[in-house]
Amino acid sequence: MVGIKLIRIVHYIFTRSRAVVVSTIRSLSLLVIVCMITCATWGLKDMAYAGEWLKSDPQSTTWVDTSHWVDKIEWVDTSHWETSIQDAWVSSGYWDWTTEYYWTYRLQVLRYDSGVQYVSREGQIGWSYVQEYGEDRISVFNVTYYFEAIGRYRAEWDAAIYKKIWYQESYSKSYWVDTSHWESQAIKEWIASGQWETHQEWVGSGYWAEPLHGRITIAKTPTFIFTKWHWLTQDGTWHSYIDERANVRISVSWTAERPVAGVSHYANITRFDDSSSVDHLIIAVHNLTDYQTAGEMQTVTEYEHAGTAKHTIELRAQDGAVARIDFEIPVNGFNGVNVNEERESGIESEFLYSSRDLETIVF
Repeated sequence: MVGIKLIRIVHYIFTRSRAVVVSTIRSLSLLVIVCMITCATWGLKDMAYAGEWLKSDPQSTTWVDTSHWVDKIEWVDTSHWETSIQDAWVSSGYWDWTTEYYWTYRLQVLRYDSGVQYVSREGQIGWSYVQEYGEDRISVFNVTYYFEAIGRYRAEWDAAIYKKIWYQESYSKSYWVDTSHWESQAIKEWIASGQWETHQEWVGSGYWAEPLHGRITIAKTPTFIFTKWHWLTQDGTWHSYIDERANVRISVSWTAERPVAGVSHYANITRFDDSSSVDHLIIAVHNLTDYQTAGEMQTVTEYEHAGTAKHTIELRAQDGAVARIDFEIPVNGFNGVNVNEERESGIESEFLYSSRDLETIVF
């Protein structure tokens, strides 16, 4: 029994140890593979983005700023109160009382007569009249007929003469006293006014654009570049001159994964004799109307001063992403700047030139 148990323990330890060893070997193998892939990728990236002459840093996403000014129309309210002096009609007044007098009279009987008689009249029951005699006399005559028989009427009459006794009467009367008048007043008036005005307003906007990748080939001629104060030769010697100032001709061709909307070429020349002096050249700026994934450009540049010319080619994608390719060209002056200690003769011993005249890289 003891032997069997011992055998089982040894078998268990051996089995577990083998599993640990296998797991460790697998982990180490995976790590080696990852390292190899990473190293290979870095190597490809260095080869792709940096040549012997041309350089292009690996790109990341680019912020494309589309901020812009816009015209904004708004109503500017200039309404306000205005005070002016004006003549205004002021309606005013009040009610008052006055005593009115008038003449009237009463009648005093001076004489009175009456009587009865029989007459023959039809259709009249009675009648009377009043007769004035000047301003102080009046007579009143009244007749009344009474029917008694056919064709027979009894008329009763009376007549009186009165005297007018004149005297004055009075009464109270209200009336409106109008005090309306013109006054100079300060009139406060609300003036509604305003106008539409247009002003510019800055609108911040933009987006992140993915990197632009592709392949570019740049070539230059001649090999030795001089300032424009030199003259080019026909056969590369310094004897047979042609009527053309020294310059550099650069040819650029590219293919990109996305359509290119513009290409620019500019350079900064740091002088040999004064490193603080830098000449800035804008050589070419082309905005392409027909966006293509492939294209080319040729430029001719003259240099004013000797120095190191750092050229930059910019490709701008349709979506705003920018790829930059840099390269340097030494610009020689009148004196050789590359004379070695042995004082060897020949242009290659006395003047500088770029590492390559033609190169292709992937960006």
